[in-house]
Amino acid sequence: MTTAIYRIARPPSVNNLYFNIGRGRQMSAYYKRWLDVASMEIMMQRIGQERVAGPYELHAIFGRTFPFRPRIDLGNLEKGLSDLLVKMNVIDDDKLAEKITLEWGDVQCGCEVTVSSATFSPQRKKSVDNIASKA
Repeated sequence: MTTAIYRIARPPSVNNLYFNIGRGRQMSAYYKRWLDVASMEIMMQRIGQERVAGPYELHAIFGRTFPFRPRIDLGNLEKGLSDLLVKMNVIDDDKLAEKITLEWGDVQCGCEVTVSSATFSPQRKKSVDNIASKA
């Protein structure tokens, strides 16, 4: 099983990733800055970490700010993080997630993310293999 662990800045809420402009959407400056910073953090930690190919499990612990007032919905932090992992080629595609676990915790950084190859029961593995062969 392949596992990669990264410590990066906390991602912005999905509510702050894009904004409307005319009839379209544009990436926010805040999201662009975070992508630049988090991309550099992943590149610096990448040595010795393998890419997680295929179905994966994601576990992310987001640091609490002090005093802790959760003004951000925990679930809204996942999208930017998953998109970053695809951009940095840590995972193939965020639609291959088999399990996503998010939690608030005491981490020394904004976010500690663990990505692992998905583990399946024999019956589930057969089902996944059938789906993959048809793709």
